[in-house]
Amino acid sequence: MSEYTVRVTVLGTRGSLPVSGKQTDDYGGATSAYMMEAGGERLFIDGGTGILNAPKEPVSANAGKQPVRILITHTHIDHILGLPVFLLTYCAGRDVEFYGRTRSGETLEQQLHHLFHPPLWPAELKNYPMKNITFHEVEECFQFGAFKIRVMESSHPGGSLIYRVDAAGKSVVFATDFEHGSGREEELAVFAEGADLLLYDGQYSETSEPYYESRKGFGHSTEEMGLKVLKSCGAKALRIIHHDPASTDDMLARREAQLICRTGENDLKQDPQDRMPDIAFAREGETVEL
Repeated sequence: MSEYTVRVTVLGTRGSLPVSGKQTDDYGGATSAYMMEAGGERLFIDGGTGILNAPKEPVSANAGKQPVRILITHTHIDHILGLPVFLLTYCAGRDVEFYGRTRSGETLEQQLHHLFHPPLWPAELKNYPMKNITFHEVEECFQFGAFKIRVMESSHPGGSLIYRVDAAGKSVVFATDFEHGSGREEELAVFAEGADLLLYDGQYSETSEPYYESRKGFGHSTEEMGLKVLKSCGAKALRIIHHDPASTDDMLARREAQLICRTGENDLKQDPQDRMPDIAFAREGETVEL
């Protein structure tokens, strides 16, 4: 991979709970985890069960010497459930850096302590075979290696972060666990302006099951609103993420087809060549090259 190539891999895109079975093979059943690669470096966003799908081979010769860096949007269980095994199998002997925000008076380290502690889990973080582990309180803007990162607060019960990651001239916005309303979608559109890829929470739908109307206040949005945000921010690509655990492949495929059909209705042409943006529902294992 060229040092100027940026890749985003969907390691897991299910929300709330992991699922399995033939009805979810296409879009996947693992929960929230993404991997971004640029300049010979890797960055993980969230640690749901999908993070166990991370490739073991290094992205470059120096990758094994670099810290494993994980941005945490929030510590709801579907976003951290893969960490106990991932840290053991992927991170042994390596430095690990976590980035997140204090919630309800608890630092990110304190929040994770609830999971990494009996009776929920037999091993505490201090007993893991990592070289070092550090926790960073996320600021509005920070940078390490090839990645420059900005954040905005999401609209989600208990709080969550939306990350914008810039690297090698490309921008990716991770807007999971976001509920539109009260102008928050306009705020997000400003934050995501000109992004090359927008990953947007579309767990629910305005027109089919699971209906958003009956789940207002749960902290999630719709693919229809994702399309509106895309139009407002001018992003080049959209992936709908955080699929509901009750949504089968057939249900998601129908919603995806309907969303793509709406692109013409929403006047989404973005450049002089009249190319339409790349729009789809995210699939586990998919890699988007920017």
